[in-house]
Formats: sequence, C-alpha cells, structure tokens
Amino acid sequence: MGKIIRDPIHSIIKIDDTALRLIDTYAFQRLRRIRQLGIGWMVYPAAEHSRFTHSLGVYGMGRSVMLWRTLSRAWAAVSSTRICRL
Repeated sequence: MGKIIRDPIHSIIKIDDTALRLIDTYAFQRLRRIRQLGIGWMVYPAAEHSRFTHSLGVYGMGRSVMLWRTLSRAWAAVSSTRICRL
C-alpha cells in the first residue's frame, strides 16, 4: 500500500512498502537528529534540513528518474516497432 509524504520542495513523494520498512528502522530514524546545515539553523530558524528529510527527497528523486527511464525505454521500443512496420 505504501505511504504518501508531502514535501515542500519535491511536492508529493510516494513511498512503497519496501522503502517504508527501511524508513521505519531505528538506524534510519536516527537521521532525524543529524542536521544537514550544521549550525546554520541558528541563523535561519526556518531552515530545518535534517539528513532524514534529505534522504526522503533523494528517494523521491531517484524514484522519479527510474520511472522516467522505464517509460522512455518503453516508448522507444514502441516507436522502433512502428518504424519497422512502415
């Protein structure tokens, strides 16, 4: 079934069950405490960038790239089939 997460940068991130099991591990949850910007959040309090949120964004982007790659290969296969028939 998975889960849907709303991200301010990447909009909607769909997480499948396999990734959700990984995210629910203790080691992955510890990433919430590691700040991506170091002490920059003291200067910019709204800049909440943890390794956890960064990892979710990377997962979402990686999933989008793989989906795009799969669809473009399928389209190329269909296009080459149609060209051969002409």
